[in-house]
Amino acid sequence: MSESSKEQFNEKRDIILDAAAKVFARYGYNKTTLDDIADKVGIKKNSLYYYFNSKESLFDELISMLFEKTEASVKKSMSKFSTAEEKLGNLYKVIELASKDKTTFHDLTIKAYLETVTVVKKQVKSFRYCIKQMMIDIMNDGIASGEFIGTDTEKLATALVETYESLEYSSIFQSSSSEIEFVSEVDFSRPRENFNILLKFVIKSLKNNK
Repeated sequence: MSESSKEQFNEKRDIILDAAAKVFARYGYNKTTLDDIADKVGIKKNSLYYYFNSKESLFDELISMLFEKTEASVKKSMSKFSTAEEKLGNLYKVIELASKDKTTFHDLTIKAYLETVTVVKKQVKSFRYCIKQMMIDIMNDGIASGEFIGTDTEKLATALVETYESLEYSSIFQSSSSEIEFVSEVDFSRPRENFNILLKFVIKSLKNNK
């Protein structure tokens, strides 16, 4: 395949992925068909097989790509903070902004979201590990510089990540029985406020006041 052909191939794949993201977000994984995606792109279903061999492979690449973009965006944004306290205090705020900007799960209907997170357990686990590792690195750097006191950063990071996810998931589950349709419509202000209170307490406990 020539360079120009590769470029055209990749451009078409990107168009398909973009269209698929919108269809999956609206109908969820199970109800979405390749026919739906092909119609959105404006091509025949058989043409999709030239770019993806199945709905599963298309969805897997889409989710992996979205997480990778979000991760890259988070790391870039975090570079503007200098101290460990600033980095730890702003990490999840940066993640929230990056997630919305990269249209990860915020564009999904609540029903599609609840279905999707069970399908992409591998990618979610990988992203969770990445965020936890970033948190561990921030705290370890703070300890090394004398900004933070010594602690079990592995256990603390795990507790913070799991607490944040539990608070967010709880809001989504509660909203699933209401008239709210999309994840972007869910009011996360209360759980995020509660998490920030906890995080401020953790940072205060970590700070080396000597």
